[in-house]
Amino acid sequence: MMKVNNMVNQDVDNAFDDPQNRQQKIVHNINLEQFEHFKLQKLKDKIQIDPIAYQNKIYVTFQLSDEQSNQLNLLIFITEKVELQSLDDFSDEYYNTLLKQKKIIRKKQQNSKSACIQTLVSQNRMRYQDQEFNLDLAYITKRVMAMGFPAQGIRQIYRNPLNKVLGFFKKFHQNKVKVYNLCDDDFIDTNILSFNNGEVQVAYFPMMDHNPCRIQQIFHMLLDMLLYMIQDPENMVAVHCKAGKGRTGVAISAYLIFMEACTDGYDAVDFFNSRRTKDGKGLGVASQKRYLHYFDRFLKQNFKSPYKQLIVPYLQNPEAFNHLFLPKTRIKLMTICIGPFKLNPSSMNIKISLRSFENPDLFKKSQKNKIRKSYSQNNVYNKQADSFFILLVIHEDISFAEDLCIKIKSTNLTSSQKLTFHYWLNARFVSDGVGKVQISTFMNKDQIIFGNFMIPMNMG
Repeated sequence: MMKVNNMVNQDVDNAFDDPQNRQQKIVHNINLEQFEHFKLQKLKDKIQIDPIAYQNKIYVTFQLSDEQSNQLNLLIFITEKVELQSLDDFSDEYYNTLLKQKKIIRKKQQNSKSACIQTLVSQNRMRYQDQEFNLDLAYITKRVMAMGFPAQGIRQIYRNPLNKVLGFFKKFHQNKVKVYNLCDDDFIDTNILSFNNGEVQVAYFPMMDHNPCRIQQIFHMLLDMLLYMIQDPENMVAVHCKAGKGRTGVAISAYLIFMEACTDGYDAVDFFNSRRTKDGKGLGVASQKRYLHYFDRFLKQNFKSPYKQLIVPYLQNPEAFNHLFLPKTRIKLMTICIGPFKLNPSSMNIKISLRSFENPDLFKKSQKNKIRKSYSQNNVYNKQADSFFILLVIHEDISFAEDLCIKIKSTNLTSSQKLTFHYWLNARFVSDGVGKVQISTFMNKDQIIFGNFMIPMNMG
């Protein structure tokens, strides 16, 4: 349902010379058909809120550009009611309809050598296949797609060919698609902000491969998605990294949490995996899953449901939520306990390196120019558990207030026995006990938490 305000003045020349004057007289009941060929531009300062149903709907106002308005001697405002509650469809009924329409294909179909290679590379991921398209792409919800990297040149042999992806967007969605590129690779050209003559928009929210990202990055990306969705009920979102599974899974699982289609991080990951892959094995990196739990806790700590309504203050002030991401806790790293091991790990020589999102070389063990070791390694036997543990005691002053990645690597072992993994933590949420991390702590008078971490070997 649209309400059209056509602002006209009898003295047209004076009206356009004086912007305030041209907004004084209002005439209703304008036929929208004559304006269909004009591109509407959204006005952020014209967002209106329905005070009665604040949680479920907002009013978004659009305006024709000055050039288009001058062509008609009119200033056009179009106000559209957006039902936030029905912004997307997460139901199994809709998804099964897509399956029946063959928009998501579970079985393999190869029509060429490149198609065989692409299908082989996509492994267990869902593909869209018909007589015209063979794409590593799946609808996760009615308005959100996950896909592999849209490539050009040599990479299109084993990735999604960009021209085919754009052809798909044009044929099925009339180019009403915004692409969210999560790659941080060197070959990514971030100067490309659109495709198909500017109709398909591109946004960049880079994440390191096999790693999570900052909570604030996830949060602002989701608000940006909602901002695009509310502008047109047919607008679609396409999220990709390289394979469209790990980093893409983080983004879309966070979207499912934000839209309250899932109860928590576990539920969101299961939802994404079931619709992105044939065997339910998609997003699997433990640190990425942990950060989804952090994101879920962040929302529940700071906002009331429904979270969709946060788009309103965000539209009014994009920096409205920045204060929520300021550091609140400092943790000093004291010990790291790794295990359990069934056999004595005495032959293991553990190397530690630490990094943050800002500093990839926050801490590295080096024997050069070192008077003493920066940490010591001890093997401990727990009689009650009948297991061995490696206890690393940190001798340097290492504290963190935001995100920290602990990278563990063992040496002096055969390739089958090597222990290599990384483990991301956030100081605020670790202190709250979020995620599968065991930590024993005590706090001093300066409010610094001293942490002794217990890291299971199968977590990363």
